Amino acid sequence: MTAHSTAVNTPHHLKTAEAAFVAGVEIQDVDRAMDEGILPVELFRVGGRELSLTACLFLAVYFRTSELFTAKVRGQIIDRMKALIPISSVNDVTQELLEKNLALAFEGITVSSDLVSVNLRRCVEAIIGNYDQLVDARDWAVSDPDILNGIPVIKGTRIPAYDVADSVNKGYPIEEILLAYPNLTKSDVEKAALYAKTNPMRGRPREPIMPPVGATVRESRNVPFRKLKHSSARKQERDDKISH
Repeated sequence: MTAHSTAVNTPHHLKTAEAAFVAGVEIQDVDRAMDEGILPVELFRVGGRELSLTACLFLAVYFRTSELFTAKVRGQIIDRMKALIPISSVNDVTQELLEKNLALAFEGITVSSDLVSVNLRRCVEAIIGNYDQLVDARDWAVSDPDILNGIPVIKGTRIPAYDVADSVNKGYPIEEILLAYPNLTKSDVEKAALYAKTNPMRGRPREPIMPPVGATVRESRNVPFRKLKHSSARKQERDDKISH
């Protein structure tokens, strides 16, 4: 796989959690890089907290070498990267520039500080692999206001992606999850976990809903509260008639 083929027809802007996954760092590292000036300002949007794919290369080099080099040395390496790799505004990034940046690094650019040299090839290979996984997960989950009030679901089903991901995060064995959701594959479950990780829900996390042992999920849907209320009222009326 080449950097050129990976970049074609893929989204350019990454949210903070997405950039963290692609770069192989923590979300707080991404926030720190933007807030403390570690990352070139051209590579991210301050207000929207969106980053370019090129930013992931800088993030990976700076934070994933923290156990090897001091902050001063890593800063020198970042400065050399700025000089070697073309940087454009994240608001005006073009497909051609995106591919060129990755291609340059993929060819094996070596950046040096006063004491050390770093070859970027292996770092870029890891970023490309992670980015491919991210794009697959993005395409795999869909949100439609007519389906479960817009909750992201697995494409072609009504199964909420976050329910499957929550089951993974709670430690349910994947075999048990597949028994509960027979229409899913192991790949579907893995993509659900990745989608939830890179698109964290706001507010209180939902508890995973696992069917009873032996039961399987055929359909998952939301029922408006008013329908539940009316249903309960009708049930109460029937119970009253029976008691009389």
